[in-house]
Amino acid sequence: MINDDELDLEQLHNFISIGIIKLNWKLEIININQTATDAMFIKKYDSIGRVITDFLILDDESIKKLIKKETFDYTLSYRNTGVDVLKFFISGYHLDYGNKIEYVLLIYSYNKVKESLNKQTLLKNGTFDEVYGISNIIRTLKEKSVYVSKYDCPLLIKGERGTKKYSFSRAIHNMSDRKEKQFITIDCTKFSKRIIENELFGYGSQQVGTLTKKKGLLNIAVNATFYIHEVGYLSICVQTKLLDYITKNILLNNAEEKHGNRFIFSTSEALNEKVKNGLILEEFYSAISFITLDIPPLREHKEDIPIIVDGLIKKNNILMKKNIKGATIDFYNEIIKYSWPQNIDELENLIENAMNCCINDFLDYEDLYFVSKVNNKWDKVSGHLRYIENSKKKPKLLKELMGLEERKVLMSMTSYWSDKKKVAKLLGISYANLQKKLKKYQLM
Repeated sequence: MINDDELDLEQLHNFISIGIIKLNWKLEIININQTATDAMFIKKYDSIGRVITDFLILDDESIKKLIKKETFDYTLSYRNTGVDVLKFFISGYHLDYGNKIEYVLLIYSYNKVKESLNKQTLLKNGTFDEVYGISNIIRTLKEKSVYVSKYDCPLLIKGERGTKKYSFSRAIHNMSDRKEKQFITIDCTKFSKRIIENELFGYGSQQVGTLTKKKGLLNIAVNATFYIHEVGYLSICVQTKLLDYITKNILLNNAEEKHGNRFIFSTSEALNEKVKNGLILEEFYSAISFITLDIPPLREHKEDIPIIVDGLIKKNNILMKKNIKGATIDFYNEIIKYSWPQNIDELENLIENAMNCCINDFLDYEDLYFVSKVNNKWDKVSGHLRYIENSKKKPKLLKELMGLEERKVLMSMTSYWSDKKKVAKLLGISYANLQKKLKKYQLM
């Protein structure tokens, strides 16, 4: 039994479930707790005094931020043990003691993060199998989805195209009491307004002694969930009928029969503008937007991209009968730069195409190149090097050499940050040339 007064700082660190690594200004390990050594499969006495990059593959951007005394959160990192490739989320902070600078890295096991999420109610029974992400905004949306699944009132899901509004609606249905009942999707962008009206409410007419009649889905379904995709495309006539059905839970032509169906609507448009323009009934909009879910675009939660990519790789491995284990740092660096205007749908297409091109165990930058080449664009993903067939592209070897040069300059600066002349001498270049390179690689 350890008494409070016997529990020193190092013992306390070893009880914490987060890996903690303390570095000096040269990025050498000066302390590491047991959680970190266990997660990385290393011994403490083997790691003290060695540079952190001997054990973890850190991207250059993270190292730059440490040197510039900036923090970074939840950056994906790898450790190759020779037997397996381990994945971690790394957060970095600097400690300034005046004449001494140190850094602290917090290590989160990628698999343990996923395992802990799987234990939460949100992820039981595969409810959110198609909704990847661990960011605060996605967690909040999942929690709200659990809450609204318990009620039968209409729900409006708003978000840009490709943000997985359907996946959220399906998850809400699966968590509700009606999960054993039908989940009926009506895509308003694929059918004419007349067909949608007939499908929902049916039709009937008397013609020269012949009765033509068809029941609508709302006549047939009982306790089902109706997912109305892109509700802004509905006609005023259908809006009026749906408003009456929602408010009274009855059909206009059958006031005695109640079916208990629930509606989940989705839109990628600004419906309030359509209300102003008379394209959406104000009463209808008020009825369907009593509860709303706002799905953010992918560019607003890019920290989820590694989780999304990992999930897509596993799913596509089964469908494509491949065994791709993950993606490299260079791959992630490129796709995180992109703004993803078509959101997760666009990312899904890119991963599928990249996996078709990939011949190695890990998706790499070159697989992105092949995807872009098919579209006659070089480096489409990063968004900063556009290539049409006749334009010049940077040779692969030159790009690799530039990457090596940047890393060499970066590591030299970590050793002799205060003496740039010594850095220039170490690199075998002039002081003026070093200044140019520091400016080029944004290390000044």
